[in-house]
Amino acid sequence: MTSDSTETKICRHCSEPMLRLARICKHCRSHQGWTSGPGDPRQILIAMLVLVPILGTFLGAIWLAENKKALARNSPPSCRGQIKVTEFVHGFHSKKESDHLWVRAFISNESKTTVSDVILRVEADTKSGPVAEVFISEAYDSNIQAGDKKWVRVNGYMTGTPSEVEKVRVTVESATCRSGWR
Repeated sequence: MTSDSTETKICRHCSEPMLRLARICKHCRSHQGWTSGPGDPRQILIAMLVLVPILGTFLGAIWLAENKKALARNSPPSCRGQIKVTEFVHGFHSKKESDHLWVRAFISNESKTTVSDVILRVEADTKSGPVAEVFISEAYDSNIQAGDKKWVRVNGYMTGTPSEVEKVRVTVESATCRSGWR
């Protein structure tokens, strides 16, 4: 049986035999630790484990900043508050087991962009209390040029009866604003 003090290993740098527990080679005076020497694959692995996430985070931040700039350039301008219902008429019609409330609304586009996909919110108050019926629906044929006005129509189901409706309110819920058709 040999002791640890007599076992040998080969020096990483000069390939001379040296004691297994020695940290410095007596022939070339180089350190034998796992971090010594540029050819150690463990150093490359640790460098990759440290540098790849840092580099990935940095490149991801640059990519995100560039995409935000591109999205800001390509996103449609805001027209919130500039699309309004100036007047409307409403009525009721029955289909099979349900009643429908229809609304024709005059939409005014006061923005500087073309508007499409206008979504209207229709609220109906009844004699028993406010906002008994609500429906939100996309207006049919709602492409409105900048500065233009147009009549649009929406239709919705009612849970109550038309005789209970006392007042109807119509507002623009949302709209898609575009500087030009793509």
